[in-house]
Formats: sequence, C-alpha cells, structure tokens
Amino acid sequence: MSQQDNYGENMERSKSGLLKLLLIVIAVIAAFVILLYKAMCPVDWHRFNDSRRSAIEQEFAISLDNTVPKRYWVPSMAQDTVSCFTFYTDDYKAVMDSFRGEGITGATDENSGSAVYKCHVSGRNYYTAEFVYSESSKGSYKGRIVSYTQ
Repeated sequence: MSQQDNYGENMERSKSGLLKLLLIVIAVIAAFVILLYKAMCPVDWHRFNDSRRSAIEQEFAISLDNTVPKRYWVPSMAQDTVSCFTFYTDDYKAVMDSFRGEGITGATDENSGSAVYKCHVSGRNYYTAEFVYSESSKGSYKGRIVSYTQ
C-alpha cells in the first residue's frame, strides 16, 4: 500500500469524524434552543379543539363562535402578563358584544380600521383586546388579546 493511499484513507476518516462531530454539535444546539423556547413559553397552542376553545372562552369571558384562532401562549418571562391569544374575525364588535366579564373599562373604536378595548374580567384579571384590519382569508380583522393582572 502506498503512502498516498494511506493519506486518502486518513482524509476520508477525518472528514467522516468532522461530519459526525458537526452533526452532534447541531443536535445539541437544537435541543438547547427547544428547551429555552419551552422554558420561556411553557404553553403554546396552534391547534384548537373544543376543550381548548372552551378554556380560552372561560379565561377571557368571551365567545369564540365568530373567530378563527391562530395562537394561544403563556409567556413565563413577562411580569404581569398572564397569557396572549391571537385570532381572526370578520366582526370584532360581535366578539366584544359576547364579553360577559365585569365590564369594559375603556374602548377606542377608530375609523382607521382598528379598535382597542380594555376589559375587566374579574378580581385582578384584566385584558386588552386589539383589533387591526387585515386582508387575510381567515377574517377581516386580526385580534390580539393580552391578559394581565393588576
């Protein structure tokens, strides 16, 4: 066996070893990113069955009948924020008319295609609902509700 053949085999082994090491490093980094994401956002729903919709309706004291849910999540690093929910609807006023909490403490309904409501659910639980005009096929308005305690 010539010296050049040994050199070629060693290079292949070296490339193979580097590739394995690179794959291991990528896997460790990916696992770290996933764990960090789960620590910062322990609840993150993108699919909504009847029980999840019911839990959201209970928490925000509204009906989700005229909505297309997009995302619900609980940020763990936010100080006063309890949860966040985004969705689409064609009639944000119907969604807000379904509110059955202690009262809407403030409402800004602008002609520019957006509206903001501040709602008192019960006790120290409040949320801000913001609706922005959207040309999405899922609904004319994108809604965002941020629940917080005071």
